[in-house]
Amino acid sequence: MGAPRQVLLNAVLLGAAAQALAIPVWGHLADRIGRRPVLIIGAIGSAAWVFAFFSFLHSGSNVLMILAPVVGNVLIAAMWGPLAAYVPELFPTRVRYTGAGLGFQLAGVFGGALAPIISAFLIARFDSWIPVAVYLAALLALMVGCVLAARETAHVDLRTVGEAENRGA
Repeated sequence: MGAPRQVLLNAVLLGAAAQALAIPVWGHLADRIGRRPVLIIGAIGSAAWVFAFFSFLHSGSNVLMILAPVVGNVLIAAMWGPLAAYVPELFPTRVRYTGAGLGFQLAGVFGGALAPIISAFLIARFDSWIPVAVYLAALLALMVGCVLAARETAHVDLRTVGEAENRGA
């Protein structure tokens, strides 16, 4: 992109700092209004922002190149903030640790490992960031669908989650 190295390093640093500050804020909001609304805000916001993100990176403007990851990481924080509470709360107590751990590990493998490979393929194939943005937006839309299909857990007494299952066991 021809951007000065220091601008991109500052963008990454400021984006990480913004995310570190935003995660507890979004987590607190998820405790108040629910996990699902915050996750959905983060996913929809990120799906929209991904197009601005790439545009800003290719703008040639140092300010926009720094703003892209700062805003993006604040939106990602809306998904990370409630996730650590939300995923374990989806499982009954007797399998909570296994279910959450397995879910996080599989997500890391299939999301964390495959996304960069697929993105590199799309860039090489189409010589454009637009297919990557569409791919990411589609994954975020899938996430919204999954969150809508799952139950809200913010105000549920976790001692009663899976109680019928435990009685039958």
